Amino acid sequence: MLKLSVVGNPAFHSLSPKVYQILSNANQIDLCYNRISAEKIEDAIEFAKTIRMNGLNITRPFKESVIEHLDKVDYQATNLNSVNTIRFESDILNGYNTDYFGILKTIWDNNLILNKKKALILGCGAAGRTAAFALRNLNAMIMVWDRNEEKSKEIAEEVGVNQISTKELTSNRIEFDVIVSSIPPNSSILPLLKWNSSQIIIDTVYHCSFFANNKSKYGFNVIVGEKWLFNQAILSFEIFTSKKPVELHIDKEVLNLEKKSFNSFVLMGFSGSGKSSLGKEVSEKMGFQFFDTDIMISEQQGKSINEIFQEHGEAYFRSIETLVLQEINSIVRNSKQKSIIATGGGVIETPENIELINQIGLPIWIYTPIEDAYNRISKIHDRPLISDLESAKSVFNSRIDKYYHSSKGIFINNRDFKTGLTRLEMELNSISK
Repeated sequence: MLKLSVVGNPAFHSLSPKVYQILSNANQIDLCYNRISAEKIEDAIEFAKTIRMNGLNITRPFKESVIEHLDKVDYQATNLNSVNTIRFESDILNGYNTDYFGILKTIWDNNLILNKKKALILGCGAAGRTAAFALRNLNAMIMVWDRNEEKSKEIAEEVGVNQISTKELTSNRIEFDVIVSSIPPNSSILPLLKWNSSQIIIDTVYHCSFFANNKSKYGFNVIVGEKWLFNQAILSFEIFTSKKPVELHIDKEVLNLEKKSFNSFVLMGFSGSGKSSLGKEVSEKMGFQFFDTDIMISEQQGKSINEIFQEHGEAYFRSIETLVLQEINSIVRNSKQKSIIATGGGVIETPENIELINQIGLPIWIYTPIEDAYNRISKIHDRPLISDLESAKSVFNSRIDKYYHSSKGIFINNRDFKTGLTRLEMELNSISK
């Protein structure tokens, strides 16, 4: 089974797992696809090497910064200075850009003729830059805009197109036939622009899209971001699997990309990864109710976790753990309040627990490198299955695949607490109901 993931900051809103599920089913390829939230791209790459992943998709803001960490980069990615696909071959990291193919296929699929058409690129990040190259090669008359005018001037010169300032753009003197937007949906410039029903919008954003939400108001023709997402994934899938995917009806498949949101989040991971500390703090900040299964078990039994293991054994502890998860599931289902649940390190050892976790909410693997996690727990001396670093590594390695396959999101927690807390809050806000 291939182990794949998208990496971003944020990442938990990504529809890539659903896209790859569709591609996997259609092509009979066995794979598991996850989402990784990381503060730095090097953290995600180190994690991917640790758990022996086969490939990564890269999204904002890492498409450019990832390049220095790769061993090989293909021509397209080098030309665009942007990588969105990494294939692992043993210890060799190969970088590719499929975004260029993605936007071209989206244009072809919609039978757009851009020759001599006036086109505006909003945003000069990796996606905007790629779009500028693609539309230039289709002979469109292009202007690029970014809130950082120096950046837009630099990209305009590099690609060989024109730059437009914020003042010029908001004057609305120029009417564009095609707009490619790669800026956030809450960008302050969007309501200031003049829109009309003859315009074609190619959106790169599918999470809370400004254009999808305002289509009826302005009447423009929107090519939704899911189409670009799906089209670039087709080539990435081929790179990962070395198999040309079967043709799919793109419009039908895009409609099946249901955007889910959640009321409850279950934090899993090894002892010392920060589940309890992060979970408790972010619950207070977001006004969620908080549960800690180990604390609940200890209070119900009137003993420490260590004492329960010593007196009754692991099987007994796991049975109590299941009962506590059942209790939490009942509370969460009957509560209108959102919830965060921190679980014990071995919760995934019991299949029934994994089923319960998925009933309760979105399972998130809080990952910390084993050396860091052990340094935290070694000061407490209350982990029954861990006596030294070697035993910690042994238990950790035995659980890696279970954490990976049981989670729907991976949160790398290896930097300072405040930074991690802010990022986790952002991730949960992006997918909360």
